[in-house]
Amino acid sequence: MNRNLLKSLSVMVLVIGLLTGCQTQAQEEKEVKGKPVKVEEAKLVEKSLELKYKGTVVPKDQIKYGFKSTGKLKSLNVKAGDKVKKGQVLASLDSIDLNLQLSKANSALNASNADINKAKIALDYDENQYNNMKKLYDDGGISKDQLDQVKLKYEASKNSYNQANEAYDISKTNYNLQKRLVDDSYIIAKTDGVILSTVFEEGELVPQGNPVVVLRNNSKIIQVGLSESDIDKVNMNTNAIIEYDDTKIKGKVVELNDVPDMQTRTYLVKIESENQDIRIGKILDVKLEVGKEDGVWIPIDSVLSQGEQFVYVVEEDRAFKRVVTIDDIKEFDVKVKGLNEGERFVTLGMKKLNDGAKIQIIEEIALENEDSKVR
Repeated sequence: MNRNLLKSLSVMVLVIGLLTGCQTQAQEEKEVKGKPVKVEEAKLVEKSLELKYKGTVVPKDQIKYGFKSTGKLKSLNVKAGDKVKKGQVLASLDSIDLNLQLSKANSALNASNADINKAKIALDYDENQYNNMKKLYDDGGISKDQLDQVKLKYEASKNSYNQANEAYDISKTNYNLQKRLVDDSYIIAKTDGVILSTVFEEGELVPQGNPVVVLRNNSKIIQVGLSESDIDKVNMNTNAIIEYDDTKIKGKVVELNDVPDMQTRTYLVKIESENQDIRIGKILDVKLEVGKEDGVWIPIDSVLSQGEQFVYVVEEDRAFKRVVTIDDIKEFDVKVKGLNEGERFVTLGMKKLNDGAKIQIIEEIALENEDSKVR
């Protein structure tokens, strides 16, 4: 019986040994074959250098309309929130007194014009008389005293004509002023827009120059507050990318403020957008393109994280863990430090690797099928 037991034990040991040997051989064959991966070569890529900020959409212009003369507000044709068109009459003054002054100025202008005509007739006559008498004097027909008398009258006519012209110019200036005051008794919208506020009510006395209606036009800009360290990197016409409702809109810097805000210590920058359909008050992501920079950019999916960020760098037939630092992110790529130009790194299949793992570089299609099984 002991012999039979000994034989049984011997057989079991032999079988276990054979099985273990087979598993070891299979594992070694798998290790020799290597884990399938896809790799790329790190390249130095030039990309835009960007400043990232938040911006607020505001009206481009706010226009304050007032009158150039004091008067009683006769009509106010708009209220806050109204949309108006260019050329629309927004308000008007009681212009009775202004029209009276204009009528007086017109009468004075007509009188001055009549005086000029009379003075011109007299001047032409006296000039002709002087020329005729000058010929007679040259021929010895009249005395010097007679010629001087005619000349004196001619000079007086010239002075009268010049004075009449000066008086006409004064009358015309006064008429134009009164005409402008009458014209300016109407507030007319210079652009399409929306009324933000009205300051006076009908019947109230409006002082000269005081705002009566405040309007914003339909043009919009994006305001951004730049830090002291970034303001010198931006200039007029610096290009911008504005992200709005999952779309990217081109823009351009149109105004820079040289004086910082006393509270925020930021410098106001205004950006004009190609898209004017952006809603006022929206807060948007803004990227200002301030130059170009070189760097190693790789797909973001090729970077793994386990307490630290790393990639797998390929050396011959093995992949080694390499810690990297992410400097920037643009869409699906990241700029990294720690990976050099010309080095090869794993882009697919890295989730199955460990430091120093043996690899086999295969086609992407086959690898994607393999990678989907791992997930």
